[in-house]
Amino acid sequence: GINGDACELCFNGELLTERGCNGLFMPRGIDLERCGDETCKNGAHCVKGSCTCREECPYQSFPGSICASDGRTYDTECQLVDHICKSQKHLYITRYNPCQEEKSVSQTPNVYTEPSISLIKPTRDIQDAGFNNQYQYPATPTSITVHGLLGDYCINDLDCSVHHGVCSETRQCICDTDYESSVNGRFCILSQEDQSPCSSNPCLGGGTCEEHDGTFTCFCPSNRMGNQCEMELSAHEPLVPLFNGLSSYVELAALEKVDHKLSMSIEFKSFDSNGLIFYAQQYDNGEGDFISLAIVKGYIEFRYNLGDGPVSIISSHPIKINNWHKVQAKRWHRDGILKMDSYPDVRGQTKGTLRSLDILTHPFIGGYPIKNINYLSINFGTSDFFSGCIREFKLGHKDIKIQSASEPKSRKRVDLGECQTAECKTSPCKNEGRCVEGLDGKYLCQCKKNYSGPECQEEKNACTRNPCKGGGECKFVKSEPICECPPGRKGTFCELVTLSDESAFTFVPSFNSKSYIELPTLRHVSKSFEIQVWFLTYQPNGMILYNGQNTNGHGDFLSLNLVNKKVQYRYDLGSGIANMTSKESVQIGQWHKVKITRKGPHGSLQLDDGQVVTGSSYAPLTELNLNLPLYLGGFKFSYTLSRNSDIVIGLDGAIQGLSVNGHLVEDLMEHAKDSRRITRFSGPPCDSHKCLNGGLCKPSFRSYTCKCRKNYIGKYCEKHLNVVDDKRPVHFNGKTYLKFMNKLTHMINTNETNMDLVEEDVQLIEWNEDFDTDDDEQIGQIIDDFDSDEETFDIYGRRGETNNKFTVHLRTIEKNGLLIWINQGTSLKGDFLAVAIVDGYPELSYKLGKKQNTLRIKSKKRINDDKWHRLKVIRRRRTGLIQVDKLKPIRGKSGTGASILNTNGKVWLGGKEPLPPGLPHQYYKGFKGCIRKVKIFRKRLDLLRHGDNSNLKLCSRT
Repeated sequence: GINGDACELCFNGELLTERGCNGLFMPRGIDLERCGDETCKNGAHCVKGSCTCREECPYQSFPGSICASDGRTYDTECQLVDHICKSQKHLYITRYNPCQEEKSVSQTPNVYTEPSISLIKPTRDIQDAGFNNQYQYPATPTSITVHGLLGDYCINDLDCSVHHGVCSETRQCICDTDYESSVNGRFCILSQEDQSPCSSNPCLGGGTCEEHDGTFTCFCPSNRMGNQCEMELSAHEPLVPLFNGLSSYVELAALEKVDHKLSMSIEFKSFDSNGLIFYAQQYDNGEGDFISLAIVKGYIEFRYNLGDGPVSIISSHPIKINNWHKVQAKRWHRDGILKMDSYPDVRGQTKGTLRSLDILTHPFIGGYPIKNINYLSINFGTSDFFSGCIREFKLGHKDIKIQSASEPKSRKRVDLGECQTAECKTSPCKNEGRCVEGLDGKYLCQCKKNYSGPECQEEKNACTRNPCKGGGECKFVKSEPICECPPGRKGTFCELVTLSDESAFTFVPSFNSKSYIELPTLRHVSKSFEIQVWFLTYQPNGMILYNGQNTNGHGDFLSLNLVNKKVQYRYDLGSGIANMTSKESVQIGQWHKVKITRKGPHGSLQLDDGQVVTGSSYAPLTELNLNLPLYLGGFKFSYTLSRNSDIVIGLDGAIQGLSVNGHLVEDLMEHAKDSRRITRFSGPPCDSHKCLNGGLCKPSFRSYTCKCRKNYIGKYCEKHLNVVDDKRPVHFNGKTYLKFMNKLTHMINTNETNMDLVEEDVQLIEWNEDFDTDDDEQIGQIIDDFDSDEETFDIYGRRGETNNKFTVHLRTIEKNGLLIWINQGTSLKGDFLAVAIVDGYPELSYKLGKKQNTLRIKSKKRINDDKWHRLKVIRRRRTGLIQVDKLKPIRGKSGTGASILNTNGKVWLGGKEPLPPGLPHQYYKGFKGCIRKVKIFRKRLDLLRHGDNSNLKLCSRT
């Protein structure tokens, strides 16, 4: 629920934090206001140079009681704002209903009487951090109610009710050592420096936390919902509500900002050909403006009246009794649109000139609170209430849980039942689980505590969250979790890596039809994707890949499967599967690559270089929603698989590579969350001793590359290096990509330079801040300072790099090519630094921080003249230099903001594949030419013996 030009706003006024819209609401009228040299906060406004609380409410407040974060019920929103101003407490609206005692956030208050002094109250960190975060106001002798929240008054630690809260010397509740305040100021959480997003167990009520992209997602059990599973669906709150057609209805909160436009979307199934679905009117007696959605004689009717007479827009097709339908109704001024399922839109327009819809009463769903509605039926066309089930209702983009007491927009629910499928009659839920109809129309079991699974058949234990690292398999033995570690791991929880760099270089996982690798859920694939898999099989049938939505096998899914030697690609977006099968058959014991794509409902499948097969899923749904982990080569539990996937058995073979949207997952086991019975693959193309002199063979689809031992190069590691070779330049052919790792180790008393990158102590350099000079002599001195400094220390690490320096001696005739690449992440949202040749001219480009634009600094000297040139590149915080030979350096400076370059510790020379999209097109071409020397700061890299890509050739000329 986030919108706005800069994605800065939550729908309906919810507070936006780094974890999204948090379900709290900021009262209106408490904006900051400048008052001379001070700032008026918490609703105070400036009067004659001093901050004063308002005597009258300046706006029309919410028409009803509200519950605030102090656990108290306020008669109006204005009353809450008045209390906030006078007490200078930071309170939020938690629900647009009276508070329930059992859910009150406050404890029994402790009351102390303080003398007349000036109190200083700290504001939350979500207030304007640009101003002084203290507000001083006079206090008269009074009783101060202490609720024990952060910032509240206290005498000792016992007064602070927040977990990990302590009483400070200034008699305020603060967070204990190693803890910090949450964004909403209501909890103490582990400091971000010491925790992962899931380490504080943010998911409540048995929810499962999954980390991704620096944040987390909570997967809630069937009896809970909310961003952190904080809302519990009690026994009387149905998952899919049933309306009985007689007395059932839901009263919603007042509509806001619907005078010019209104849109709604509803998914329902009806047991009758007549029934009121939605109704809102101007006056209680039915006079004036109104808007309605109803089933009339089997057709959907969308009606509204703006004052010049009603218009009725009728669906082109009737509904089917006891079938699910999706209806969308939209109104813009006089114009209206009605759409049912995938049928064409039906449009209408009111007569007259009036364009505004005036609604002063609360809207209703499914019925109305009076028994005799004959005089209202003239407006919406039927005197019958709705009889059926509603599984989704949206106003605008806001999804409203009409059945839940935790939904602020759902004010009152009367006589709602539980919508059940025919499958519930067989009592499929075990261990006293509750059978309900799920959002996909099939049954869903709501399990009691300590039970899980689609039918509540599994007793929860310590393996539920799998404590085993790196793909270790968890087994529950004698009430204790036991981890069976995959190759390359050991330790109680497989936390220790035993694979050497050489072993990891050549490791390819092998599957035995009962194996699997569990990876994080596929992300950024809801609208489109491109996935490639390199696999080998020894059997005609077996699962290659599967990712689903729900643990009971229902809902959306994506699958790639072998059936009788054919590759079968299927997916379901919620309205029917797409099914594609390759024209060609796989060859047993040979490597194959399969490419699958999807854009909206349309997909394609290609095996190797064979015929492209296309297909589409059924309308109207077009997005893929996945919540479960991605499985390769097999599955953990068969009941989590969709029956429509046609998966029966796992893969008997191997998977060499996986690419998602152009990003290669280089080490499958390193990314694995769980695995079972994975072994090292031993077979083609590395099934014989093809690499000589102790070289390691790494598969590359049906080919291979050799990683050579020290002092050997060549395709097969057949050539021994000598002293003469050390002086010859290395040839780069556009596909020669050398990777150097930053291991943060010093190189002392050695003439051989390994892959480790270190940096001299730039803190000792007398350097004018950020090269802020145009003087040639001073710039030359800056460069000399970098070259002459003899001290070394590491400033690479968790805080990133403040400085960079590269020196490259090269020769080329090519106009374009990437020389150096450093980055963080898989997109240009992260930091990066690049050195490239663009149209014959070298250039430096970098981006520091998400809010900065890319800076490009281009030399004025062309270097693609087949002559040797020395290229020197320096970055000092936000300022960069590029110099060719001994010519005048070119300087540039990035915008205000971040000055640290955060990277993944890898420096690429000669290019890289794949690169993130959005770079200049010249960067996607690798460097072609000769390089004879590369320095990072004053350390020279050994291009011949660096060992990451030994298939090197030497240039004939020096």
